[in-house]
Amino acid sequence: MKLTHFLSTALLSSHGLASFLEHILDIGSDVESVAESILDSVDFYVFEESEIEATTIVKTSKGDFTIESRLTGFKGCPGDNQTKIQEAFVDALKIVNSVGNPTEIIGRKPGSDYEQGQEAYDYWGPQKQWSDGLFTVSGNYKRAILGGTETWRGDWWWDRYFQITCDDPLDRCSSKEGLHAYENDPNTKEHSGKYPRINFCPRFFEFQPSLKERIGNITNGVLPKDNPENLRSRGSIMLHEMFHTVANSVEVSWNAGISQPKAVDHKPYEDQDSSRGSEKAYGAHRAKYLAKMKNRAMSRLVFTNTDNYVYYALSTYMMKHFKTAYPEEPPASWSAPAIQGEDEELSTDDDPNTAVSDFSTDEPLLSDEELYQQSSEDDEDITCSTSDSSPALETCLEIIRSQWTYTELRLNAGRPGKSWWFAYQTGCAISLNYISDWSVNGTDEAAAEEAICGLTYYDALVSTLSIVTKCATDGKIGGKIPFGRDDCKAEIEIIVPHGLPPTGI
Repeated sequence: MKLTHFLSTALLSSHGLASFLEHILDIGSDVESVAESILDSVDFYVFEESEIEATTIVKTSKGDFTIESRLTGFKGCPGDNQTKIQEAFVDALKIVNSVGNPTEIIGRKPGSDYEQGQEAYDYWGPQKQWSDGLFTVSGNYKRAILGGTETWRGDWWWDRYFQITCDDPLDRCSSKEGLHAYENDPNTKEHSGKYPRINFCPRFFEFQPSLKERIGNITNGVLPKDNPENLRSRGSIMLHEMFHTVANSVEVSWNAGISQPKAVDHKPYEDQDSSRGSEKAYGAHRAKYLAKMKNRAMSRLVFTNTDNYVYYALSTYMMKHFKTAYPEEPPASWSAPAIQGEDEELSTDDDPNTAVSDFSTDEPLLSDEELYQQSSEDDEDITCSTSDSSPALETCLEIIRSQWTYTELRLNAGRPGKSWWFAYQTGCAISLNYISDWSVNGTDEAAAEEAICGLTYYDALVSTLSIVTKCATDGKIGGKIPFGRDDCKAEIEIIVPHGLPPTGI
């Protein structure tokens, strides 16, 4: 018997995996407990909006912590401004928690007819390109969501903080009238400190409303609830800056940063003068423009454009808070002006949070029919090789089950043409076959992080389950699937092991 539904990178519920295992293993009434044992270490709790306050306690195996303890410093921030920043942080978490399980944003629920809503297409492009950004989108939201598996392990234990300032250390607030805030990564020429730094300018406090005030405007009919830009507030600005922070590994976990690779504000190539900040891909309309570009290589920019993350989350927040339909406005467009105040985030020529990218402001766009078309390419890249001499399916599933304990561990670096068995035992090995050069040259920590692409055991194991889903036949399993990113290519293959396990070097 052969299953053909596609797992993608969905984080399986125990019930969903139970249904899957029931089809391919004769484990009867124990199927639910087997599924729960596999998934116990990766399930996470998504907080409801009403549960998120500055004093909300996040319980972890390393200790209990409050949300507000995540922010530190507050240099140059008087008491009232400090309160507004803490409120904005809580609002940002309320917004981003509304996306729900991040692995289902552009992934599939196994064994169901589940399909994403229009918001997934509007902000992440046509379904045929979702596989390009599955790891990036789910990983970034996982690190942002309160209660996620990778981020909320405490502050003092993992030394994870956002450093907050209001004293304008780079003198950008005074030189750029419309600037609300800016972010600097640690250990860079802009910021020598050890934590990601977010500076808030006077305009942030003087002209931007709170999320609560925006909700009041919509509730009272002052603003319509068909456009997520109407929820722009101090909370969404905080979320924008949070997504700029880059996630670097600390031991086997992550620092306070969120995006990997780094989320930036993309600019069209014909506007290389970075002082023209209005040409950045800000706002829902320009985020949708990126998603609708016909050129797939260009449209992939959605996976690293900051406001695609922000306005997707604002759209889901609007739907859940107001219990309303998807806010379809504004349409995809570049000609509409960027949101007032957001168009002048930074004006420096070497701003690392801005990227001049290979697209123009008048790119050919997909029609709505082309954008919303259901892809039939879900599993075409998986190559099955199952035969009588393939590994036993039950043995391989036992390996997968045992490896869920290590989902946050980083994958090893390796050289092109080499392989590394990241999970194996007698009779079955799961091999990472390197196509691009993932090896680390020198001892530079930043280079090391880029070399391993930020990918983890979790990413590799979910791809392995995709092979199992398509290729399992008569108690045997064999096959391979492309893995990684354009700059970090590899494949994952289920094989019968022979000889000593290779290390990839």
